[in-house]
Amino acid sequence: MAPPSTSPTRSRSRASPSTTPTPSAPAHAASPSTECTGRRSSCSTCSRPFAGVGAVQRRGGAADARLPPHPVAFRTHSRSIQLRRVTTVLPALALTACLALAGCSDSSGGASGSAEAAVTPLSNVDCSTLKIDDDADSLPTLEGDADAEPTVTWGDGDAPANLTVKTLDAGDGAELTEDSIVLADYAGWEWGATEVFDSSYARGEATPFSLQGVISGWRCGIAGHRVGDRLLLSIPAELAYGQLAVSPNSPSGPLVFVVEVEQAINTDEVVSATKDAEVDAEAQQTLADLGVTVSGDLGAAATISVADGAEAPTEQQNFVLARGAGDEIAEGDQVALELAFVNWGDNGSLQSSWEVGGPQITTVVAAATLIGGLVGVPVGSRVVILMPGDEAAGTVASAYVVDVAKIL
Repeated sequence: MAPPSTSPTRSRSRASPSTTPTPSAPAHAASPSTECTGRRSSCSTCSRPFAGVGAVQRRGGAADARLPPHPVAFRTHSRSIQLRRVTTVLPALALTACLALAGCSDSSGGASGSAEAAVTPLSNVDCSTLKIDDDADSLPTLEGDADAEPTVTWGDGDAPANLTVKTLDAGDGAELTEDSIVLADYAGWEWGATEVFDSSYARGEATPFSLQGVISGWRCGIAGHRVGDRLLLSIPAELAYGQLAVSPNSPSGPLVFVVEVEQAINTDEVVSATKDAEVDAEAQQTLADLGVTVSGDLGAAATISVADGAEAPTEQQNFVLARGAGDEIAEGDQVALELAFVNWGDNGSLQSSWEVGGPQITTVVAAATLIGGLVGVPVGSRVVILMPGDEAAGTVASAYVVDVAKIL
């Protein structure tokens, strides 16, 4: 727990909500971890990290990275999720790579002297143990309108010792929890720097991420706020990336972020999305004839298996197994979904976001080249997608079950 702040603050304490880990995400990714655990797994029982949306296995088990890999082995609130590969998750993969590696660009300033000794990032932080302040005299001032990257001006004084979250503009949307998936614009600076080390504003697109897959300062600082809030966060080094840069040009020391929360969705909302979908008996029978079985109630976790000796698909086949009543997905949409997949002829290869990794976020354009079959599908649907193998590429056929939860 951070020591008491020496700056005048208005303090608040928040109890840590009950959480289940959700997918790792782009911004402010937490420190890498080699553990392999998930929502219903433990390190001792997890033998296969979830490969993510559209993952295609090479013969022999290696992942086929057709798109830039999403670096997603990050420690979360109480344990870590290690996803071997998420190939379609986000439109801003540059952001993912940047902050997962702890930054991409030089800053014109450095971290303050508020923590002279080397500080390493804390893991498994219980947010309820933190003293979170809502203002500090040493916070920088921002110039510029909302919805645009601001200019930062620094005053005198060291970075606050406590995690500090100042509300610049209050929203009236849903309250965020530690397992929320958030769509947000943001910019980040090292303490005292005038140049950002990363910014979604520069990319012209808000970025989705899970509060379970980010540094503790983001998870603990943003939870409890609301959709529509514009926040200024000052994050001590131990709740960010530590005092020492892990690679050249990577951020270190105390960090400051401005964050504008545009949308949010919670894990339970994703899992239950298909509960009112109408089953297509014809599609169900066709899949049975192909030797493909989907198990699990609508609105709950699903699994998929392929019968021994079933003929592998030679072309992609899409089936709406249960049709939802939501808006139809269009090209360019960002969607939240849960999925499971299995390699053809190897039911032991099953990987599931319901079990490890949590809801996935992807653009339809990115997903189309890998799992396809989502354009025109209503939100709330359960879809089965059969993908052929590619001997030249060394990939095997696979079967997916996908629950489409929400358009972000």
